[in-house]
Amino acid sequence: MNSNRLRPRRLDEPDRFGRRRAPAPPGGQGGDRTGLYVGMGVGAVVLVLALAYAMSSSTEKSEAGGSDRRADLALKADMEAAQKLAENRKLAEALSALEAAIQNPSYRNSNLLSKARIQADQYRKQIFFEREAAEAIAEFDHRIDASKKNGTAMKQADAFWRECNQLREKYRSTANVVVLDRWMADLDRWRGTNAQGAWQDDYNQIKARIQKQHLDTGNYSQAVKEWRQFAQPFDSTDLKARVESEMIVINQKAKEEATKLVQGVGTGPKAKADLEAALERFMETEGQQIIASKLKTMNF
Repeated sequence: MNSNRLRPRRLDEPDRFGRRRAPAPPGGQGGDRTGLYVGMGVGAVVLVLALAYAMSSSTEKSEAGGSDRRADLALKADMEAAQKLAENRKLAEALSALEAAIQNPSYRNSNLLSKARIQADQYRKQIFFEREAAEAIAEFDHRIDASKKNGTAMKQADAFWRECNQLREKYRSTANVVVLDRWMADLDRWRGTNAQGAWQDDYNQIKARIQKQHLDTGNYSQAVKEWRQFAQPFDSTDLKARVESEMIVINQKAKEEATKLVQGVGTGPKAKADLEAALERFMETEGQQIIASKLKTMNF
């Protein structure tokens, strides 16, 4: 046995093929790995910085999105508060508050800014309309008050009433419409008084004409119709009572004449024809019922 194979070979001793080992690098068995560690460290730092930047960028976007959401909610609250002021007819305060909100830098990224501007514009239009209404109603109020003081209001009651209704229709959504409502109560009363005077002036003439044209000829139906037409335009309890009294008189006369007519009509087809022809004059009176009952018994 060769003893050289059992001993360890020196580092500088050639192997059995005559080759020598390369000298080990200084610094130990694995060599100097400082460069590798440094390279890995620099890469890690770069990676950390990149992640930090990415996280920072993501956070900034998230925070920006959150800021817009908060701006929307805050501006929405301001818009609703302004609307409550407007509903309480505090339009100037509502517009001032909304304009301040629109100019607030915190709301510059809000998606509700365009709606806030539209809302503010509506308030401006309503304020202008309120001013227009106030001027028109004040002018009417001055004229009708002057007419009342100089004693001409009763004569102009119908014209004032029509004008008042027109103004109420146009400006019914404004605060000053209450002035027109107050005048309307007076105007209705004045018109009622005028109407009462008008029917009193015409009453006797109407009565005389109905007597001559209808009652003297036995046309009770037409007499009833014309009394009703005369009373219809007037809102007067007194007139209604007097017209009702005239109706009672007409009905009594119609009843008496219809009774005489059926008693003396005789029999036969001609008698029936005469009653049918007379029936039209007694419509809407008790005389109509008397004649109709008689006709049912005349079957030929």
